[in-house]
Amino acid sequence: VLIAVVSWAWFGLKKLPVGWEGQRLFLGKRIPSFVKEGWRWAAWPWDIKAVDCRKVVVKLDPLSVFTKDNVLVDVEGSYVRRIAILDAYFGVDDKEISKGLDDLWDQEIRSRVIEKYLVEALGFQVDLGKGVQPAMTGRAVHWGIEVPEVLIASIRPNAKVAADLELKERE
Repeated sequence: VLIAVVSWAWFGLKKLPVGWEGQRLFLGKRIPSFVKEGWRWAAWPWDIKAVDCRKVVVKLDPLSVFTKDNVLVDVEGSYVRRIAILDAYFGVDDKEISKGLDDLWDQEIRSRVIEKYLVEALGFQVDLGKGVQPAMTGRAVHWGIEVPEVLIASIRPNAKVAADLELKERE
């Protein structure tokens, strides 16, 4: 009996790496108890569902958008995310979160770039990222995620449009 109790206690030790947090489980169901990084004890019937809560950069799908003067531009970007509310995060599928934020990215970029002429849009990277960030944070908070920063990597004319502009300039 002593060996069984010692093994039960020993195998109940769980280590959460630096930056990870977890929610306690009882018989596989989440309970409102959360743990931070470090060594924790959770032997059967308890357990810990852990997730990496450090900041992560997520690359978004490139997007082609028309400007106010009907020039097609390609916008590439990413966002920084951090899991802030574990209970809300564990209640949603990660694919649903990614799709929701990607759809919101498309919507916000289209609505902001279409208001600008090509010359304005090409120099709009920093302001565009700062403008999109509050909208993404507002949506992501429902899923327990914080979006502290949206980064626009590039805004440039579509390759075909750039070739046409270059040809026009040569003429």
